[in-house]
Amino acid sequence: MTSIGDAFGLPFKDPNWASKLLPQGLIVAVPTAILLSGVYLVVTSVAGAFSGGGSGFDLAAVSGSGILLLLIGLLATIPASIATTGWMLTTADNYRAGRWELAPAGFHFGRGIGLWGALVMWGIVLEVLGLIPILGILIKLVGWLGFLFLYPSIIVSVQEGGFAAGVNPSTVFARATANPANSVIAGLILLVAGIISVAGFFCFLIPSIFTVPYSYAIMAGVALWFSLQSSASAPGFGGPQQYQPYQPPPPFNPPSAPYQPSEPFQPPPAGTPYQMPPPPPAYQ
Repeated sequence: MTSIGDAFGLPFKDPNWASKLLPQGLIVAVPTAILLSGVYLVVTSVAGAFSGGGSGFDLAAVSGSGILLLLIGLLATIPASIATTGWMLTTADNYRAGRWELAPAGFHFGRGIGLWGALVMWGIVLEVLGLIPILGILIKLVGWLGFLFLYPSIIVSVQEGGFAAGVNPSTVFARATANPANSVIAGLILLVAGIISVAGFFCFLIPSIFTVPYSYAIMAGVALWFSLQSSASAPGFGGPQQYQPYQPPPPFNPPSAPYQPSEPFQPPPAGTPYQMPPPPPAYQ
């Protein structure tokens, strides 16, 4: 990987990218569609109530079904998000090992719960800071910009040390500030990846089956680039392992000439009596 721009093309180095991206996109798109349907029904019912019920819908029925879909969508979106986060980290692990392969589509809960939990914790901290009177909005704005600056460091820290490293301020800040320019660049690319992900939902949801997992694959490439750039400066990090493909041993080449002993065997002269070897020494 020569530049961070390679993160956009790394997913397509896997010849099976379509069979891995699209099923993973369905894992996110289905609960998101249920969630958006619930939001639409709730908003429609509320709007009808404020307009005097002239929309023609039964307010109680629509609100009930909308709230039900909203709850189902929320409950399904959380595990889908954890699974896709784990899929991204597994892909990042492949990239760090030198294998340009996307992770198989599936529910990678074990790999994703650490990073998902760390991001939730950082988000809660920022929201709490935003509750400060008068300066709350300004603090929240600055906080989210700072979060974007720390985002690459959080991903790589969790990738190496798990949840505890991702919520450790000293670890995250040390890695992010080791080279601030790299943190800014990586954070901006992660922002672009987020825009790509969201763009699919504004195009009648169907493109999100591709845009969401593709954006996560871009994040995996950004994590690889950031870890490579910070390998010499971040404390406690020795750099990604370089993948060495298997090399078969060289073929056996038999000697071209027959074996020649250095001292040919000389039989004893005829009539020489056989000499018994001396007995071994007695055991002491």
